[in-house]
Amino acid sequence: MNNTRFTPLGPFLWSGRYKRVPGDAAALHVTRIGGQWRSYGYRSINDETAQCFMAESESSEALALAVNAGKRALGGRDGGSFLINEFGQVLVPTQVESSFGDDRVVIVGVLEGPLLLHDPFDNNKPVDFADTTGLQTGSDWERPYFGIPYNLSNDNEIHFRDESNVSSLWTYPVTQDPKLVEAIRQVRPRKYVRFFVSYGGLVLTKVNVGRWPNKQWEPRYVGRIDVNKWFTKEG
Repeated sequence: MNNTRFTPLGPFLWSGRYKRVPGDAAALHVTRIGGQWRSYGYRSINDETAQCFMAESESSEALALAVNAGKRALGGRDGGSFLINEFGQVLVPTQVESSFGDDRVVIVGVLEGPLLLHDPFDNNKPVDFADTTGLQTGSDWERPYFGIPYNLSNDNEIHFRDESNVSSLWTYPVTQDPKLVEAIRQVRPRKYVRFFVSYGGLVLTKVNVGRWPNKQWEPRYVGRIDVNKWFTKEG
């Protein structure tokens, strides 16, 4: 049984934390397949990339339609990218140049329960994105790699960089979480680190593997946030 639950909202303008890394693979998307709107993310193995479609249900259909409503509310057209943050809030960015001169975002709903995505590399088997059974810090991440980007400074402080054309504002969680910092450093021991926080509070990052000229970045599982030591839920 698919226990995914999606509750539509708005669309309402979002003034909370939002940021995404360039590139299609760093976000979720909505597209039309056979007359039906479907959500999907990308999974890559070596040089092969495939679409992982969300398992069909009333909630998945409602989610796709809500994303489209968000795109239209921002002056765009149906289809395109969106993100789900650590609290299950579904955030939709504008896809056209805004007349306001900024990049606006709306919240269109909240997702709860399993996020089931079909794995095309395993006979389209449905996989619960946020089920970390069998994973430990540093395990290969073999699912779509998306989330809101956060950072760990050289001084081991977790923060969010809110960047504009003229400035960069750092904001910090309620309190620093030493266990999360330790887990990130276990995977990325040195320097300034970017990591994703995704649906279910998952913490993901990439590591540089291989030797030049074949070095490449591969995703790894780090752990989960402690909501009591994280940023306040917004919206």
